[in-house]
Amino acid sequence: MRISILLFKPRLRIPFYGLPTIEWNFYIQGITHNISNGFSIFRVIMDKRIENAMNELINTEIWSTGLYLSLQVYFEDERLPILSSWLNSQAQDNMNKVYQMMNRICHDGGCVAINEMKRDTHEWTTPLNALNELLEHEQYISCQVNTFLILCRNVNMSFHSFISGLYADRIYVSTVFMELLRILAKENERRLPYF
Repeated sequence: MRISILLFKPRLRIPFYGLPTIEWNFYIQGITHNISNGFSIFRVIMDKRIENAMNELINTEIWSTGLYLSLQVYFEDERLPILSSWLNSQAQDNMNKVYQMMNRICHDGGCVAINEMKRDTHEWTTPLNALNELLEHEQYISCQVNTFLILCRNVNMSFHSFISGLYADRIYVSTVFMELLRILAKENERRLPYF
């Protein structure tokens, strides 16, 4: 078995207390080996496929937050406060997921890449059109999360558990929501009374 070792530059660390230390980082077959004052720490380097896919999911969630907020304003104008409130909570939930994924990437030694967001302004003609766009978006997000879960299952099970935990409630809520939208789409002629 041949092991290739790549030595990185030494790094001087000055803690808030104690004496300065010199760290040497070695790269040994996908594992970073850190030696500092006689102690050694092993840290696994984050897989680039997972890092790229998670960054894509982060950017999708940020874009999704913008869509939810736009729809929230629209439904508020249409005097649908419960749907508007639900969209607001979804936007907040999206940003919480974004923060957790960013922290996980940084913790595992990856790099967070947030892309520029461009979103066209939408003028929905009816609430049903807005709900149809929301339904398409929910289906896209579910597909992207499922694809990412398949990648994680094949590459790193700890990320699979992490993402499954993040999206466990969303999968249930979006399934119920999509079913509700299908019912509303079938009965678009019937008007519900305002309470």
